[in-house]
Amino acid sequence: MKIAIAQLNYTVGDIDGNTSKIIDSITRAKGLGADLVLFAEQAVSGTPAFDLLRKTTFLELCEDALVQIASCCDDIAAIVGLPILTAEGTISAAALIQDRKVLRYVGKKYITARREMGFVVPSKGYEYVTIKGHKCAIVVGDDLRRIHDCDSSVETILSINARRYGRGTMTRRYEMMRDLAFVEGKNLVMANQVGGNTEIVYDGTSGAINRRGELCLMMKSFEEDLAVFDTEAPAAPVAVPSSGDRTRLEFTIPSRGIIGLRSNMLTATAGEAIMTHRLKDFEPWVGDIEMRTNGSIIASETGTAYAYSIDKLQDRGRFFISPMDQVYCGQVVGEHTRSNDITVNVTKAKQLTNMRASGSDDKASIAPPIVFSLEEALEYIKEDEYVELTPKAMRLRKILLSEVDRKRAAK
Repeated sequence: MKIAIAQLNYTVGDIDGNTSKIIDSITRAKGLGADLVLFAEQAVSGTPAFDLLRKTTFLELCEDALVQIASCCDDIAAIVGLPILTAEGTISAAALIQDRKVLRYVGKKYITARREMGFVVPSKGYEYVTIKGHKCAIVVGDDLRRIHDCDSSVETILSINARRYGRGTMTRRYEMMRDLAFVEGKNLVMANQVGGNTEIVYDGTSGAINRRGELCLMMKSFEEDLAVFDTEAPAAPVAVPSSGDRTRLEFTIPSRGIIGLRSNMLTATAGEAIMTHRLKDFEPWVGDIEMRTNGSIIASETGTAYAYSIDKLQDRGRFFISPMDQVYCGQVVGEHTRSNDITVNVTKAKQLTNMRASGSDDKASIAPPIVFSLEEALEYIKEDEYVELTPKAMRLRKILLSEVDRKRAAK
């Protein structure tokens, strides 16, 4: 069975707008050859609807919209989330639509979210249904965590949710889904809402897991998306989030792109990132890797760098040297604030005179120099620069030390 998952951003109270999105997704799912299309919990009403769930008129409008949605389901089945008014109160339900008819409602049993307490009452919980000749279990919301000992004839668990985003929630969600799919031996398909309503943010990240507990489909995070999961077709497993509050990301990049990457990742993640790599294969050249955009500050003279010169040149960029360091002509001594290279004289000392004036004898205030590791230096240099290693120092330099030679080569 081909199951389409519609991950949409619904608006609370905008029944007409939400219905239009649902019908549009049904049309797209038909074009993809899907047998069933799955929508999130309370898709028609939007969530959290709060006091709207107590208004009979609003709930009747939701049911009227469901009839309109059903009229579009001629060659496809659909499971749509919406609030339904019962004798006990309002329930969060999944409506099963086949052959343009609403066949049944499956309500949510466990009300765990504070935003629903007092507005939604418990129902019977998950139920078994037959869709296009395939037996499935329909589950709403957090009932998914309580499902166990499914009937052996069930092929697929269909879960509709409105799960909010929080740190580590995606990892825990998929670990729970993997465990359930593996233990029960069933395919598990989950449709989640995406977008933000009030202070609540829904991350989407809907997906499908096969009966072996392998993640076969993971949809986009924080974006609307529509994808099809075929329960019969073989699919390569997708990398799943790791345990704890960490997320596992896998990329295929050229080996030369690894140079300098670790330090940037540690800086960006406050030292929490863990990076490993291994050789995958030898592949054709894929193009240049974007390097730094700033130019270099180059020493024009050989000698000793003085604080006086460095202080006067600090508005041109950041330096890699400290006062009293030995420099030579063509050495890269700093990073320019602009994209072009500039040549400066950092060996110029202050002229000593007997004349004194206010402001001319201010103390030099120099920012600490940038100190590179070997890996960082290799990642930093441009194509016309070298990293020079000696027993006592590591420097950056231009391949052509003479400014005249560099200008001639640039022509």
